[in-house]
Amino acid sequence: MKLTNELGTLAKSGKREQAQAALEELKSTATKRYVPAHSFAMIYNGLGEREEALNYLEKSFEEREVQLSFIKIDTRWDEFRTAPRFVEIIKRMNLE
Repeated sequence: MKLTNELGTLAKSGKREQAQAALEELKSTATKRYVPAHSFAMIYNGLGEREEALNYLEKSFEEREVQLSFIKIDTRWDEFRTAPRFVEIIKRMNLE
């Protein structure tokens, strides 16, 4: 499977079908072994599904995933910066 970051980029570049297929594969993998919530958040971000991306970001926070520690400077989240749920995650992480 491709790296999650690449999958988010696939969706943003117009290859939604490939990103959707990869998302389904990731969901299947998650039934067999651990898949970080941040991985799902990145793909949903690429697909433009903000609510799902935020749901998985919150789960990533709850699971204390290390990938989330760069959220404040990661430009892939720029479109979320004014979303109240995103701002709340940043606050809860003490990254203000």
